[in-house]
Amino acid sequence: MPVFHYKARNARGESIEADIEAASADVVAGQLFNTGVTPITIIEQRHWST
Repeated sequence: MPVFHYKARNARGESIEADIEAASADVVAGQLFNTGVTPITIIEQRHWST
């Protein structure tokens, strides 16, 4: 499952930044909204192998 890095604000306006594993960015946004957090950016993390 992909990992997404997000930046968001909680109900008090405080910035939050973290990584979360989810099926899609839409799923991440839904999870954040359900916990009272407003997403600002959600970016899928790319893992490059050599």
